[in-house]
Amino acid sequence: MFLHLLQQNHENQHVSMELERTRTDHLSAQYELLKQQVNPHFLFNSLNTLKAMVESGEEEAIPFIIKLSNFYRYTLESRKLDLIHVREEMDILCAYLFLQKARFEDGLMFHNELPPAVMDTLLPPFTLQLLVENCIKHNVVSLDKPLHIRLYESGEDSCGEPGAT
Repeated sequence: MFLHLLQQNHENQHVSMELERTRTDHLSAQYELLKQQVNPHFLFNSLNTLKAMVESGEEEAIPFIIKLSNFYRYTLESRKLDLIHVREEMDILCAYLFLQKARFEDGLMFHNELPPAVMDTLLPPFTLQLLVENCIKHNVVSLDKPLHIRLYESGEDSCGEPGAT
């Protein structure tokens, strides 16, 4: 009986340590996501774009300020959630793309081909925005070589198996 209690105690300690490790990993992942959401380079580039728009008297400066504000509002609201609908993620992405298109003009082309049925799917906040941001970061974006980003449903998972999106 005593040995059984010692073994049970040992197993409970092991489970507790595993649970604590999982909590720590989760908090670290949340912190990394937050750091990525409030990217200082993105804010710096957006403010420089806004400055140029204001200096040249562009009428798009006011909509740019509104989209920038919306983007950061989405950032603050969505970081509290584990999952959001694709429809809400598309709102975040549209605000982000508006800001980037003001910067890159016709050097950035975005095509959304997602069917309406996908809009109720849940995913972590900023998933699509981070994918698009990585496309912009790791590719040439210019008027001579426009970057085309296409968002679509493939019907296959990453291993080529049917049934996943």
